[in-house]
Amino acid sequence: MVVLKTIDYRGGLLRFRIPGSWLEEYEPDGGGTFYRDEADSGTLRLNILTFEGNAKPDKQALLKAVASSGPAEWLSTGNAFVSYRETGSGTREPLTVFQWKVANAVEPRHLRLALFSYTVALSHAESAEVLGEVRLLTDEIRMSQFAATLGVVPS
Repeated sequence: MVVLKTIDYRGGLLRFRIPGSWLEEYEPDGGGTFYRDEADSGTLRLNILTFEGNAKPDKQALLKAVASSGPAEWLSTGNAFVSYRETGSGTREPLTVFQWKVANAVEPRHLRLALFSYTVALSHAESAEVLGEVRLLTDEIRMSQFAATLGVVPS
């Protein structure tokens, strides 16, 4: 059983869980990186974008915000969700990037988009360890909680 720890990203803008042994690094202007301190381990990255519109986004707007990457789901949290996988080239070897997007509406007229990516070497992407981490991350990202209002920690 994996022991998890809670991440209160940017003071609670987004709350989610990752394996307890993973390290955390944060950029001064946004963005977080999470990883095991081991050679060839995967790296989870997170960025959150906030958009302001004319009204609070409805369910269809949230689904549309994530649907460009694959079939979107409506979650019990009131967020829209999509996950997908891409391949690319790294500096040393080809990479697999597992990606998740979570869209959230917040008063008075904002849409937040959490962009998660988990990058691993293509040669490791089908290993039992990586696929287990991806399943765990998918479950945890689906349950992530945004702050209810701009600048307020979720309850």
